[in-house]
Amino acid sequence: TALGITGIWRRSVTDGPFLPFKPGTIIALAKKELDAGTKVDRALTIILVIAILSSVIALAYVIAVPRQGESFSEFYILGPGGKAANYPQNLTVGEDTWVTVGIANHNHRTINYTVEVWLVNYTYADNITTIHHLYYMDTFNKTLDHVEVDLEKKWTAQYEKNYTFSVPAETVEGKYKLWFLLKEDGKVYDGAKDSDLRGTGAESYFLDYIGDRDAYTLNLNLNITA
Repeated sequence: TALGITGIWRRSVTDGPFLPFKPGTIIALAKKELDAGTKVDRALTIILVIAILSSVIALAYVIAVPRQGESFSEFYILGPGGKAANYPQNLTVGEDTWVTVGIANHNHRTINYTVEVWLVNYTYADNITTIHHLYYMDTFNKTLDHVEVDLEKKWTAQYEKNYTFSVPAETVEGKYKLWFLLKEDGKVYDGAKDSDLRGTGAESYFLDYIGDRDAYTLNLNLNITA
């Protein structure tokens, strides 16, 4: 219709956010009412004008400053086939294998990510975790800018690393978990690599981190033989 076309044209040529009425018109009408009405009418008119103008300001703010979406990081591990399957399970000391580690930044800021890799043999009973062997294996870093989440488009990886590893030479045979800890601009462990850290400060450092509900952690089950 003519009115619809006119409305579309007005929105396309305006520089500011579209408003269904003009504040100047409201003020002019309010002034007219103030001049003609009683004291009660004037008071009600003033309250009404303030309410309308407040709504206009709030509407303009919402249009000009869109709400920021949820902030989070993606952190995942893929098997050698590029899928969340067929992960390494049986490993001999000194044998190399690899997985793909992926990270994506949706935190609305640039982040320096650090991934720590730990090999741990432990048992859990009666709400108590007992570490039998603990090895700090490796660290790698990547700085990523924010990327928007677009559900209308096909998902694409922001950063993936083919991570090759082998267990330390002194690793005792047994069932282990290979842990990947993702840090966001946070404190990074700088202790000794590839030696058993059970009973040291590294033990509490590791347990505190994996016990944090907000921490990003992933792990793989490994059966290690000599």
